Amino acid sequence: MKKILSPTLLILVVFFATNLSAQECTASRNDLNMPQYAVHFKDKADTPYSINNPLEYLSQKSIDRRIKYNLTVTKDDLPVNPNYIDSVCLTGAFVSASSRWSNSVLVYADSSRLEKIRKLDFVEKIVYVKPAEETSKKDAFHPKWMNEKYENLKQTRGDDNYGYAFAQINQLNGVVVHEQGYAGEGILIAVLDAGFQKADQVSGFEPLFESGRIVLERNVVEPNRSIYDERISNHGTLVLSCMGGNIEGEYVGTAPFASYALIVTEDAPTEYLIEEYFWMIGAEIADSLGADIINSSLGYTDFDDASMNHTHSDLDGKTVVSSIAAKMAAERGIFVNVSAGNEGNSTSFPWVGSPADTPEALTLGAVNLDGEIAPFSSIGNNGAGDPKPDVLACGSKAVVLLSNNNIATSSGTSFSSPINCGMVACIIQAAPDKKPQEILNAIQKSANRYPEHDIKYGYGIPDYDKVLKLLGINPSVEDKKVSKLIYYPNPVNDKLYFINNEKNIKNVELSDIAGKLIKNVIANSNQTSVEISDLAAGLIFVKVRYDDYSSEIVKCVVY
Repeated sequence: MKKILSPTLLILVVFFATNLSAQECTASRNDLNMPQYAVHFKDKADTPYSINNPLEYLSQKSIDRRIKYNLTVTKDDLPVNPNYIDSVCLTGAFVSASSRWSNSVLVYADSSRLEKIRKLDFVEKIVYVKPAEETSKKDAFHPKWMNEKYENLKQTRGDDNYGYAFAQINQLNGVVVHEQGYAGEGILIAVLDAGFQKADQVSGFEPLFESGRIVLERNVVEPNRSIYDERISNHGTLVLSCMGGNIEGEYVGTAPFASYALIVTEDAPTEYLIEEYFWMIGAEIADSLGADIINSSLGYTDFDDASMNHTHSDLDGKTVVSSIAAKMAAERGIFVNVSAGNEGNSTSFPWVGSPADTPEALTLGAVNLDGEIAPFSSIGNNGAGDPKPDVLACGSKAVVLLSNNNIATSSGTSFSSPINCGMVACIIQAAPDKKPQEILNAIQKSANRYPEHDIKYGYGIPDYDKVLKLLGINPSVEDKKVSKLIYYPNPVNDKLYFINNEKNIKNVELSDIAGKLIKNVIANSNQTSVEISDLAAGLIFVKVRYDDYSSEIVKCVVY
């Protein structure tokens, strides 16, 4: 599949390819075989960056999101002081990354260089985050993923439009939301995950690439390695498919028209504290980019070095690094949607991990298509007693797209999270002025067990048509006022006619089932027609825009 690098992506690549500091930090092979540490700084004094000039480190889209929600840029948003980074480099340590929210850098350093860093008067603390590469534990597939095996399909296609994915979307009453014209259009989802193996070659993602809706590809863990490498984890590929996959008549994700930023923050063969810092950096990238939502099907409780393990009391939503990051992202107007974890069967630690413990995030447990809890789904509450998980979606035998172009089922809260996340994108599209917390509350209230909360089931399975109603947006299709738009014929093979005697039609946009715009006709009249004879046979979506800025979407069949 030919990849198209959109103008947006070109701009973003330049925007995020900034140097860590004025002085170049270089590393030899020996440097990269040293232990790694997070060096935290006391302040951001004398930084060249200013909260009065945020375009130096935030995109306009990120600033616009803050303005929309009446949020301000704070000192936490400022990049790490480059002079501090230079000083760390001068000790001989190699600085591999920086985090503005934690005001820290990740470094490779031996004991002598670490001692020099400790003596710098602006250093607050140093946290050990990963052993040297030659001593770090590696698994071809880390045990924390062992529940998430995929199997050949054993279920029917379900629906002519949604194919095999119909049941998992319909369980959330998502089909009704799509039918009202909300499928994530204009919403940017940042996917923080472990790797997107061959996603650029999966036919179900062709619409995303061809329409320029993959707006960022970033590997935080291994910056020089492609996120699509055939040897990298395929976990993110499966996760992305639950939202953005689209194969006509075979498979549709919950947000097929959304845009996506793909960010690798997980080192799949290992589990060390450094990955929580990677998660924070990934969330910062999402913020800088202007993302509306973060989906993360990752969680942290136990590590390959037991000294790094979290206790249940640590998981209070404000102590652990990735939880702090999730909270900070939510405070900046990003909706944070995360997996509860797959530890429900554990006798020693069945609790939701981090960042699933974050009250400001929506935490997803897993059920099967009959609404029964998946035994592996991690339970609440968090370490502070806050109710978790929040709600549930299909995570037991969820239908996914594989990196080999097959459709299969897989199990894990890794899939309940994105299935739900795509529906959140649809809600944000429908209610762009509602704050993330308002939407989160409405999702909880729509669930079938609300107001009762259970440590396994949370508030239950949400109903996204009900979410729209709770937010005062677009009642269900059956309750909507009869449209004054007349369009005919349908099915059509030559010309499609439109008339609205109450509104002036500004323009008519035709898109294929993948969301790709195929025709735009200017009208500026209460009636118009569109030539259809040059289009391929199949289902098309038609958006009619009016000069009062309202619009409506109808479906037509070309034969």
